[in-house]
Order: sequence, then structure tokens, then C-alpha cells
Amino acid sequence: MKFFFINILFVLLSACALEGANVIGPAGGFVFYDKGNYNDGWRYLEASPIDAGSVGYSFLLGEVTGTSASIGMGKQNTDIILALINANEDDNGVGNAAKLCSEFHFGGYNDWFLPSENELEQMIKTAKYSFEERNKKNIYLTSTLYRRSESEGVVRSYFRIVNTEQSSGSAQIRPARRF
Repeated sequence: MKFFFINILFVLLSACALEGANVIGPAGGFVFYDKGNYNDGWRYLEASPIDAGSVGYSFLLGEVTGTSASIGMGKQNTDIILALINANEDDNGVGNAAKLCSEFHFGGYNDWFLPSENELEQMIKTAKYSFEERNKKNIYLTSTLYRRSESEGVVRSYFRIVNTEQSSGSAQIRPARRF
């Protein structure tokens, strides 16, 4: 009980100390977005200070609808992808990335998700220190899914578009959380 109380006190003090982005969040990550109010149960987006790993990509997800590139939609996008892979028993590519994020535990928190396209762009702009020059060659997957045609599912990443024409490779995963 004492540990629980101290942990809650730390989170409350951390939240009170937050003023905008560019600060360390309660999980020890970098706060990269402040929407200015607590609508929908959250105000801040926090990036994990480390990647959750990398995944080989394969984009055979079938029909995907409902994901958005907007800031604040990464959690919902991740949930959509997880429901899709659970229904189709598909554990490749972006499905694996979403699963990695949803199972990620860091800084005492387990509410991480795969960020949307605009969340990842904002994360990289705000937290440049954690995306060193060498990482510019890496692919960072997002939870924003696009359909180009009936036969080609495309996943948009910040650094380049990865599509079904590429048969192998890997992409880095940088989880985010909201609070």
C-alpha cells in the first residue's frame, strides 16, 4: 500500500509540474505533445525513451478502415489493428508492431500504443535527441494505415512508405502513451 501511495503521489506531482511539451513524463519518457486540456481523459502524449524493438514487415492485413493520421488517434488505431490481427490470426508486420506496443512495459506503465503518423512526426520534431542522425535511415512504423488499391495495403511511416512490393525488411517501433 505504501508503494502504491508513493507511486500515485509521484504521478500527481509529475503531472502538476508539466507545462507543455519538452519535459520528462511520469513513465520517464519525453512529453512531446500537450493538447491544453484533459478532454477524453488525457492531455499529454509521452514517447518511450527507448524503442520497443523492431519487427519484420509484411503487410497482408486485408481490408483496413478507421485509422487516422491525427494526433490523439494512435491508441484507437492500435486497438483497431489488434482487433484485426486477433480476428485474422495475423501476427506479421504492423500487427506485430501494435502487439509489441500494447505489451510494452516501461517506467511502471503498460498503456503504450503504436503512434499515429502525425504523433510520430511530432515526437521526432520534439524529441530530436532520441532520434539520432543514424536513425534517419531507420523505418519507424506508425499505426496509420492507408489503402492504395484493392491489392496493395500500404503502411505509412515517417521516414518512408513501406509497401507490399518490398518483400522483406525491418522497422523500428517507438511506443507512445497518453495521460
